[in-house]
Amino acid sequence: MESDDLTVLLGPDWADPPSDHPTRNNLARRLSLALRTLIIGGLLAKGTRLPSERNLARALSVSRPTITTAIDDLRAQGLVESRRGSGTWVAKARQPLREVSTMAEVVLVDSGINLAAAAPPDASHIGPVGIDLGDLMSVSPSHGYDPLGLPRLREQIAAGFGAAGLRTGSDDVIVTPGAHSALALTIGALVSAGDRVVVEEYTYGGVLDLIKTARAKAVVVPRDSGGVDPEVLDGLLRDQRPRLVYLMPTVHAPTGESTASTRLLELAAVLDRSDAVVIVDESLADLGPEPRPPSLGSLCQSAEVISIGSLSKIAWGGLRVGWIRATGAICDELQHHRSHLELGTSIPAQLIAVQILDRFDDLVSGRRMSLAEKSLHLRCGLAAALPSWEVPGAGGGLCAWVKLPLHDAGPFVTRAAEAGVAVMAGSMARAGRGPDPHIRICFDRTFSELDEGVARLAVSWSRRRTR
Repeated sequence: MESDDLTVLLGPDWADPPSDHPTRNNLARRLSLALRTLIIGGLLAKGTRLPSERNLARALSVSRPTITTAIDDLRAQGLVESRRGSGTWVAKARQPLREVSTMAEVVLVDSGINLAAAAPPDASHIGPVGIDLGDLMSVSPSHGYDPLGLPRLREQIAAGFGAAGLRTGSDDVIVTPGAHSALALTIGALVSAGDRVVVEEYTYGGVLDLIKTARAKAVVVPRDSGGVDPEVLDGLLRDQRPRLVYLMPTVHAPTGESTASTRLLELAAVLDRSDAVVIVDESLADLGPEPRPPSLGSLCQSAEVISIGSLSKIAWGGLRVGWIRATGAICDELQHHRSHLELGTSIPAQLIAVQILDRFDDLVSGRRMSLAEKSLHLRCGLAAALPSWEVPGAGGGLCAWVKLPLHDAGPFVTRAAEAGVAVMAGSMARAGRGPDPHIRICFDRTFSELDEGVARLAVSWSRRRTR
């Protein structure tokens, strides 16, 4: 790659970050982070040879030691490799391409432009955060083992549920290492081998992995664009007598759709007539319609409802802070089960979460605006480059649920990965993982990554038609 080409990819902003950016006074670190973004985002492909340090220093108008320090930092992270006399190049993929079978493998896919993982690309949007020794020393109990979570954080989470119409005390909240961990804890505590768990026709693929691990049976309830049909669910609950019902009524994964308030009331009435425990996953709820619909849990009068949330989609997946809201005997059972599994959630992560929740409304507002722009950019790009694909209108969340004119999009997803762009096959969101015509595309990426991702998808699609 020529120095001028890399300079264009970097753009002018890398050298002039906001005044509160932690790398403001460290030019080498800023350059390292900018190059890292290009590599992780797939804009610098595996094996790409970087310009010489001398040429790059000249093109960027920085000193050669600055370039050397930045490259050393990337080398220490395993992102680039160097050999004396041969230069420096982007490190090759860590794992050979293979078909994924769990949601964890979707997140870990290493295939150039990663539009498969439904997650923020990095933590840059969360703003300045920090902890010091004094913060750690102020924690009680001082040894740092706290199975429930920091009291201040649990109070903030409880207040959030209260604002959504679900009266909650801090004792009703358990802090977990993310929403997936909250699901694992809940299913592990309440489900036995052979139990039935109701899931929507399309759902979060991770819950399917957990149901399979528990040797339980996933029972599918169909959904339309308005959500789960209350009458169908009512019949299913009577016939199947499930142990759990797992729903995502506000910003559904993977479709991004939200259930209207009138149907939420109908669903609540149905659930109140069942003895199944209801899990309401609200991990994406703050990235949906405004004003936010009432929590399904707040509409249920007698059903046992467990609500789950997370900061992973709003803030950053690496923070690993989620939570469970439960009451009474169910909450006690979850706490007891957790004591056999782990001793709590990272205290530093929780301290950062407290800071984020202190300015949560501003963060959510910024995320909504950014995601709306990126969603529109992706949809316009797909409509222009791939007009035969059914691209939905704007929804909530981080992803577009796109229907291809195929019986099964799985083989195309594999071909796209070979071309350097990863998307998730719709089969990952279906119980049994059978053939499905959909793909899920995460649009929470830079415009450059989205443009390049769409271009690679279009190339893969054209090659498919010419074979």
